[in-house]
Amino acid sequence: MKERNGFYVLDFVFDVDDDNYVCIERYAFIGIFSTKENANNAIDDLINKPGFKDHPRECFYIRFYGLNELKEWMTGFVKL
Repeated sequence: MKERNGFYVLDFVFDVDDDNYVCIERYAFIGIFSTKENANNAIDDLINKPGFKDHPRECFYIRFYGLNELKEWMTGFVKL
């Protein structure tokens, strides 16, 4: 199957507790890949490495982004 004109982003998201036992979401950008298969291969390479092995595979997120497509922020944003 031919890949669409775009790329795959691999992120790692996990929760940690701070000193006050407040759960904080941590985010790590892993990389950009030309195919979903390459992104999954990267997960396979990382899943047993220190830090990553302490979390389930579900902490890895693969998202596709098409080139020249405006999908985010279509309704604007608000300042908090």
